[in-house]
Amino acid sequence: MPLRDLTRRRKDAEDSLRIAFWGGLCILFALRTVSTFAADTDVFVRVNQLGFQPAGVKTAIAFGHSALPTKFQLIDVAAQKTVFEAESQPIEESWGEFKHHAELQFTEFDKAGSYFVRLG
Repeated sequence: MPLRDLTRRRKDAEDSLRIAFWGGLCILFALRTVSTFAADTDVFVRVNQLGFQPAGVKTAIAFGHSALPTKFQLIDVAAQKTVFEAESQPIEESWGEFKHHAELQFTEFDKAGSYFVRLG
């Protein structure tokens, strides 16, 4: 096998390890953030931590031990202003220890940027 191919394979392997490492850190950070938040509230939101394509499908899931708020907002991180608001869609099924679930659908919002979801 030529040296060039071996070098390329080694670089690909290093890149894969680097991605796995940073991805793992992102997941740990996200879990830590959720755990810290969980101590203060009974409502949880799961959203794709990597983000969404502006024209793609965008949903999040909310769940809690008690009834969930009926509205949610997308908040612009920089401006700290609401840029989108919609009704949460209750999910009748329950799973795990939580009895209340809802889908937060914001596919129609297509402006690129940094946002967070606020429920209620």
